[in-house]
Amino acid sequence: MDTEVENMKYHEIQAHKDPVILLKHDMDHSQLLSMSQETKSKRLKIWNLPKLQLIQEIPIPREAVAFSRIGSQLCLGLKSGMIDFNDIMTTDSTELTFPSIVSQDLGTKCESAEKRGMDQTGDVVTTDACSKQNIFLSCGGDNAIKIWDVFGSLLTEVVLDHTLTFACFLNDQGDILIGFKEHLFLIPHKKLMIDIEDALSDDSVQATPNYRK
Repeated sequence: MDTEVENMKYHEIQAHKDPVILLKHDMDHSQLLSMSQETKSKRLKIWNLPKLQLIQEIPIPREAVAFSRIGSQLCLGLKSGMIDFNDIMTTDSTELTFPSIVSQDLGTKCESAEKRGMDQTGDVVTTDACSKQNIFLSCGGDNAIKIWDVFGSLLTEVVLDHTLTFACFLNDQGDILIGFKEHLFLIPHKKLMIDIEDALSDDSVQATPNYRK
């Protein structure tokens, strides 16, 4: 759509048969990821940019509420609290399997050659990825921010209170921006106490100020 001329379209495609509910731009691979809500499940499609040619489509569980990707590793956040890790390049997408019942305790893995899953123990709010550090982030209703490696191993977690509403990576160093109540808060990657490549950059957070919006 033209931003100035009303009703002028440059290009339009039907990407999904059902409503698109989530979009993410994978800048590392110059790709667009789109998730749609189908009747009995959800579907993730991967498009190249800028031509928007379909590369791959993946059926995913209906209860998926968030996803992030690093390379071929897909991190899915499910409403049940399961964080599922799947290598989408190791097998045909139609053969990928996801857990339908979640009963693992934190720290117990459910693994196969293609799949690994862990509990967030509360409804997953969001997931995010820091490809430069090869780590995923999940934020859930259990008031915790959890950091995972690309294979689904829990590296560390930050437990807050019920006011936690959102979290995401701020930059390539792995600094985290969180939202709680009317505040924004910065957690420097050095506070996570995990092995992160600390490149000398002005983008890295030097302190933990509390920003009131």
